[in-house]
Amino acid sequence: MEKDRPVVPAVGNTPSAAVRRWTVLSISTALMLAATGCGTTPVAKGIPPRPTTAEAHTPVAVGTIRRIAFANSSNGWMAFTPPGAPTTVEIAYTGDGGAVWAQTKRLQVGRPGGWTWAPLGRHTLLVVVSSPSNTGSLNSVLTTTDSGQTWRATQFHSAVGPGYLVTAKTGSRAACALVASEPSLGGVAATLYCGPVDGRWHQVATRFGSGPAGFLPGLFPNGLTMAGGAAWITGQNVSSGPDLLYASHASGRSFQPLSVPVPAATNADTWPVVVTPGAAPALPVILYGSTGATFLVYHQTAHGAWQAATPLTTQANPGPPGALLYSAVSTQVMFVRGRHTLYATANRGTTWTAVNHVPNAWSLMQFATANQGWAVAAPATLLHTADGGRTWTTERYRVYRPH
Repeated sequence: MEKDRPVVPAVGNTPSAAVRRWTVLSISTALMLAATGCGTTPVAKGIPPRPTTAEAHTPVAVGTIRRIAFANSSNGWMAFTPPGAPTTVEIAYTGDGGAVWAQTKRLQVGRPGGWTWAPLGRHTLLVVVSSPSNTGSLNSVLTTTDSGQTWRATQFHSAVGPGYLVTAKTGSRAACALVASEPSLGGVAATLYCGPVDGRWHQVATRFGSGPAGFLPGLFPNGLTMAGGAAWITGQNVSSGPDLLYASHASGRSFQPLSVPVPAATNADTWPVVVTPGAAPALPVILYGSTGATFLVYHQTAHGAWQAATPLTTQANPGPPGALLYSAVSTQVMFVRGRHTLYATANRGTTWTAVNHVPNAWSLMQFATANQGWAVAAPATLLHTADGGRTWTTERYRVYRPH
């Protein structure tokens, strides 16, 4: 049985609103799903079939890597768009640490975005895609439990939409999706849905704070985190005020705004909450990053108080304003990438260590353990470290389509 790993936010997301709308929250005006490839020869679970000589000469071209998610040093998922096809999203799986990838699913969307995912383990992935309907949005849930060799599909309708999607893992075979509308004055229309990998999804919550049902006041959501009976929604304030956090201790059935410390900088952004499963209670760690290149970590004590760790000040990463990159392995182990330096902490931000000078720009970064990590240099260069970021090598990877 796979050992539970810390619940971490979606990897590679920067805190800037522009990038978050592409990588975490997305809109789709038309959606068509198509499975590609025919049956493959049975292989050991978790290891994609090796290409034959013919297949090795017909690889799948990678245009831009959009997301990566590794469960450990070997098993991982990648989402990318092919060259010249920004409305096509390919999902690929690796069982050897990123050297060989098998293309397992193709999503055709009417415009870039329109999808999000929740990696649930070494072999299980859940993808949620949204398309408009006459009365809201039709959301398709695609799941695989065998490394993408087979997929199941189910659907749920939302009165909200076509909307932004934020997903969260709730267990090894279940997840939730927050469906939110376009930001409007004062907030967004939103509904939370949950369901198992191979079952029917159902509405869980429409009450957020004291406002009207189905309305999330003041917040443009960018993260959903769930552990046990607790849940947290983070996001950008739709006005000029500080970012907000909503919390639930009723298994997500209702949410209340949570008073949290905010950095002095008004341009600070909140990243999705990090928690460790199994903790009683599940105590959140909240992370802030700002255009002033300051990275802040706050953790909540068992008594409900918030304590601040030592701030990390670094030059911002090239790209959109405030585009610091981060990856949280757990509530203790975290990595932050500034303009040219990678920093690490093993004690929840109490102390930070400059791990390495990194000259090239990155668009994504994820660490699966304190040692094993991956990064993406624009647009499709995959880098790997096995020593906690001290040294990096370029993966000469290949993606192929099984037949």
